[in-house]
Amino acid sequence: MALRIKSIKIPLFSLVLVAAVGLIGISLYSTWLVKQNALDAKLALVKEHAQSARTIVDAFHAKAVKGEMTDDEAKTAAANVLRTMKWGSSGYIFVYDFTATSIVHGGIPSREGKTCPIPPTARF
Repeated sequence: MALRIKSIKIPLFSLVLVAAVGLIGISLYSTWLVKQNALDAKLALVKEHAQSARTIVDAFHAKAVKGEMTDDEAKTAAANVLRTMKWGSSGYIFVYDFTATSIVHGGIPSREGKTCPIPPTARF
């Protein structure tokens, strides 16, 4: 009888071990999936706000092209609107030109007009 109990313990223990490893794997995958979905949602929100900012800039550019305002007036008006765009507790719009000079920085307005150093690995 002792031999039979031993022979049942090993397969039973193996079955429990496989089930436990499977549950841990499923839990880890579920956690990763939830994190990925949250990240995807946040990325979609950022893209949506960036598109809104682009639409605003395009509207002021169109006014400048029509002659309804000068280029400088359009740039200033667009920058003023972009500065007010916020979402959540820490989201804001920032705009840099191709020389890495800050045009608009909704989070830290004192950075506007200053050049941000570009690391050598981030060249265009």
